Amino acid sequence: MSTGNSSRLIDTLRYEGPWIALWKALVRLLSPLAGIEALILLEKSLSDPIEARPAKVAIDVDIASEDDLEAIVALRFKPVPPEPKVPQSYAEGAIAAALQADRSAALAERAYALTVERERMRRGGKCFVARIDGEIVHHNWLFFDWGIAANPRSFFVLREGEVLPDFAFTVPAWRGKAIHEAVQAEMLCYARQAGHRWAYSLSQLENVRSRKGLHRIGYRVRGRFLLVRPRLPRREFPIRLSGRLDPLVFFR
Repeated sequence: MSTGNSSRLIDTLRYEGPWIALWKALVRLLSPLAGIEALILLEKSLSDPIEARPAKVAIDVDIASEDDLEAIVALRFKPVPPEPKVPQSYAEGAIAAALQADRSAALAERAYALTVERERMRRGGKCFVARIDGEIVHHNWLFFDWGIAANPRSFFVLREGEVLPDFAFTVPAWRGKAIHEAVQAEMLCYARQAGHRWAYSLSQLENVRSRKGLHRIGYRVRGRFLLVRPRLPRREFPIRLSGRLDPLVFFR
């Protein structure tokens, strides 16, 4: 076993437990035949007041404006490579061409992500952000409409009074500070005050630490299922293990 694999195994055992380590090993074993993802659908009633969940660091939480979207997108990407210098030789020209290709790809990826974020905001989504000393370190979207994609082959079809917090991201340097939990509580309080009565969340089985935070906020398990993606034929189908899966809708 390589050093990198050993380190990942130790982290899994330390933070997620032996059962998750066994599950990941099984997924890797079956990966030549099919991709398998274990997911847990969570729900929370918003009928009672939402208890604040303070982060372990001082943060300011607010709703982002369109002017914040470029900074929000930048959180998830490495810095764009600088414009390469004008080459002075054939060898330098080849290097400059490769650097320019990397730069163009990075810019195109960011431009696409920014388009997606603007579309989410245009459709009425609210992006909650946490700032430390004025700098955005976390974002999480809150959706109210019916067509939010859980992945390319399934959608959350939200009914009136239902909301979906999704697409959260925390800057790696600030993870483990309960920032996601604090922002999530703020989002649910906002949704409750706006008259909504139920919230949903979708969690991967191995995302144990994040799910513990959701349970502390008051989320409960609604259903468990597998998403199976056979290599041949290339398609995807769910296997319900327990509970209910609505408002998720699957397309074959």
